[in-house]
Amino acid sequence: MEKNRRLNIKRVRKPLRFSPKLIVIYVLVFVFLIFMLKTLVKPPSKSEERLLRKLAKNPENVQLNFDVAELYFLNEDYSRAIRFYKSGLALSNDENLNMHYRYKLGLSYLNSDMPEAVEHLENVYKSGYKESGLEKSLALSYKSQGNFYLKNLKAGRFGNYSKSNLKQLVKLYFVRAYEVYSEHLFQSGKHTDDIKYIEMRLLEIDPKFKFYFSFKRQSEYSESKGLLFVGILYKDIREFEKSRQVLLKLLSKESISSQMKYKSLMVMGWMSFDEKQFSKALKYYKSAKKSLNTAKVNFWLGKTYEQLDMKKEALKHIKISLKMDPKYPSALKKLKELQQ
Repeated sequence: MEKNRRLNIKRVRKPLRFSPKLIVIYVLVFVFLIFMLKTLVKPPSKSEERLLRKLAKNPENVQLNFDVAELYFLNEDYSRAIRFYKSGLALSNDENLNMHYRYKLGLSYLNSDMPEAVEHLENVYKSGYKESGLEKSLALSYKSQGNFYLKNLKAGRFGNYSKSNLKQLVKLYFVRAYEVYSEHLFQSGKHTDDIKYIEMRLLEIDPKFKFYFSFKRQSEYSESKGLLFVGILYKDIREFEKSRQVLLKLLSKESISSQMKYKSLMVMGWMSFDEKQFSKALKYYKSAKKSLNTAKVNFWLGKTYEQLDMKKEALKHIKISLKMDPKYPSALKKLKELQQ
């Protein structure tokens, strides 16, 4: 057998030679990179340095945290602004002051295109706190979230959601944006493009949204199909008081069909159940059963009786539900629970 041999190869390194033209190009690239670094990495200003030194000595000073946050906000450095708004809010007990800076925190998230904007701006809005530009910012945050979920829905990216749940989220955020626009910004005439955009997107999802838009534009709107659609829509986006007002208007009509009455009362019962007002829920479910006796209404009567510690009645209605629909999954599960 032949022995493996190592080849001794001498590598001759040739000296690098740069042409004057190439040297000029390298110098220009180097100067450009230095310029870009100076542009992107801005040294702290004197006011920033001064505030940070003060804060380092007294990190639990509420106003100093907010002052630093405000400085970063003005400089459009929103990630740092968020950090100091949050630290200031964690330290402050002044609710009025907190609402102002929670609004600024929401704006920082909005300008960073982050979903947390909705939570903070909504919190300020629902508190009744008055802040210039709040309604517009809240509507934009809802619209932004609606667009995010719509983009994923169209691309078939459902993540942890089902397709129907993702569609529901799109509806929720677009309708909430529309509600803010219609209640506070319609009259200004400055947001017509945003309003038309939301209308188009919602009509793409469900043509029945025409009922909702008619309802919003007509103060005396009374079409039964439309009122039922709007009542259920408000329930879906958890605007329960608005839902009740619309459904009570529908239930007060003499010409309402048994099917519509049943659906309206079921929604009223569900909202009361969700709010743990079980006696009210029972009342609505009993009325719904008088309009239409179904497996579903008997199932919900059973669940409500269970919450009222009336196990015998609960078991009775779950069995009725299963007699009407032997394969009702929720009723089968509830029967096992009650028989344990």
